[in-house]
Amino acid sequence: MKSKERKNIWSQRMLFVMLIMVMAGPSVFAQKGKKKQLKNQHVISYVDTSLDGSQKYVLRVDGKPFYMTNVQVRMDLMRHSEKWPAKAREEMIAALASDGFNTVSIPVHWYEVEPEKDRFDWTILDEYLSLMNKYNMKMEMLWFGTNSGGHVQWLSRSKTEPVHLRTPDYVLYAPSYGAPNWSDRKVEGFSETASEFTIRETPYSMDLEDNRLRDRETYVLGAVMAHIAEWDKNNGTKHPLIGVQIGNEVTGMHKPYSNETVNSYLSHVASAVKNSDYVVWTRTNCVFWEIYPRVFENERLRNTPEGTNIDFVGIDTYSHHFPSSESFITSMRSNVPYDGKNYRMIMETNSERPYSAQMHLAALSGNNAFNYYDASGLYIREGNGVKVNAAHIEDVRLVNKILRSAPTDIALNANGYGLFVHNWKGTDSDLSVSNEGIGFTPSYPTSQGISIIRSKNEILLMSTKGGAFTIPAGIKITEATYGRFNDENQWDVEGKMDFNTSENRQPIVLEIGKGTTIRLVCDNTGKIDAKTYQAEFADACVAGKILSEDEGIGFAGNGYVKFPSVRGAYVQFNHVDGQSGGERTIRIRYSYGGDKEPKLIIRVNGEQSIVRLKPTGSYNNYQYATLKVNLKSGTNNEVRVESDSNVTRINRAAYYLSDCHIDEMQVY
Repeated sequence: MKSKERKNIWSQRMLFVMLIMVMAGPSVFAQKGKKKQLKNQHVISYVDTSLDGSQKYVLRVDGKPFYMTNVQVRMDLMRHSEKWPAKAREEMIAALASDGFNTVSIPVHWYEVEPEKDRFDWTILDEYLSLMNKYNMKMEMLWFGTNSGGHVQWLSRSKTEPVHLRTPDYVLYAPSYGAPNWSDRKVEGFSETASEFTIRETPYSMDLEDNRLRDRETYVLGAVMAHIAEWDKNNGTKHPLIGVQIGNEVTGMHKPYSNETVNSYLSHVASAVKNSDYVVWTRTNCVFWEIYPRVFENERLRNTPEGTNIDFVGIDTYSHHFPSSESFITSMRSNVPYDGKNYRMIMETNSERPYSAQMHLAALSGNNAFNYYDASGLYIREGNGVKVNAAHIEDVRLVNKILRSAPTDIALNANGYGLFVHNWKGTDSDLSVSNEGIGFTPSYPTSQGISIIRSKNEILLMSTKGGAFTIPAGIKITEATYGRFNDENQWDVEGKMDFNTSENRQPIVLEIGKGTTIRLVCDNTGKIDAKTYQAEFADACVAGKILSEDEGIGFAGNGYVKFPSVRGAYVQFNHVDGQSGGERTIRIRYSYGGDKEPKLIIRVNGEQSIVRLKPTGSYNNYQYATLKVNLKSGTNNEVRVESDSNVTRINRAAYYLSDCHIDEMQVY
């Protein structure tokens, strides 16, 4: 059977299936927050917001924590604008895989999968899926549907060969660049755009309030997801696609839509993913000035009966918006707000800057996921292949290498807690010290390090360009090896490291080479297994402020609670698990930048205890206050952590002590 005939038969079958789904009504493409899993659904990936076994929200693929080393690849521009042959496009993917990227984000345009109404063509999409399987990579599909970039744009950047609009003609038809009567603005008598749907304001901006357009785009994306599910089943079930971005910086040209309108439209389209047989996470991106309202609006929608089909909202941010490289690097930590169940991600940022690799670890230090834009800032075409186009490519490779040496631990741990990024700006040669007392002195100002308290008996150390780690004398090392964790999260030893046993309780210094990860086996790191309760998610928070500011980085979850130095502010946990009951230990994780010892009142099922908080030196350095308590069996325990009146008196005058930050409560 000829390829074209097979495609036509497939299109007919797909249309029949999708017609049945549409006839089924809103139960199929409904905008639901809590969905009943359909019989044949396969959940490939999702955002884990439970904080069960993790210190931050986690992406999971096939149930396992997944940390993306990610770059966007404009395969669409290679194809339509720059006329790259298939061999050269493949060589780009091969180069990215070789340099340590495990995920690529690739635009797929509406027109590319549906060039004519009801005629689907999977040639381009299948090429991408096949490349992912061949090079053992994962793909986020950037669904470029309606108003991506604010309006319907052309596939090619060439005005002489625009190819086609990014949507089929029935969605929007317009004369080509330079054609008679062509115009990109709505000028009476000079614009010949046409659509089955409503064109808004300018001839290239579609109406997001047109429900017929919304439903049609949902239908088409549903057909795409059905094809991906079938393709994967027929090609080894390797699950090459792990996420879908709905739109691209969607808004309205010249006359922006409200955030409510945009989020509602995109959430409805995303229902095609959530109701498919191949369920993956969904996300949307926006420019930096829209990030706060877009995140907040999506979280508001999440908490309505309808819910949201958008898992998270992220930012596109670029250096030209900042006065200096330092301020740009610093912004990597805090440019996406903590709110609700939103997974924080930088979805586009400069790949071509000489410090872009250092930006990646700056983002990690702020618990932000990171995606380079784009591959053309790192490589260029050379015949049917590619070559490096960036002097800093070795920095990118080294960052990818260390991140992929322990991806599960990178995915699960929050900076300043289980994980610490040393020299996060990538500009300093001085010693930096983690909360656990592990120090790192880089060999070069641009060398960065990561230390991880992996378990009670394990520490991981890694560095991009080398340096010296200092281990506190109180930690007794019994073994040191270098290597990496494999796909099953098991340590593969590549060699042993010599180290000097600490004498006279002196710290141990370990020299580390570039791109190296070391695993230390030791007697006791102080890490414990406990049931954890985040202060910001307590059942009640009275008179305390829930914050997530840079000065308090080191918190788990979405932030911490700032207690004033007056009596009566509290957080309360109503369902604390006492397991079998009896004596248990409660640990309060806190930070306190003052020089006195403020008091906390701990009320356990009505019984009161007092604990004093020792100074931690700064508000991003966290310690523990511990006490023994008696708990009832089961989850019928109520624990309140309350501020006392913390004042000091000088000549009878009362002065309030500094505020303290409560991160979490642990019970074991």
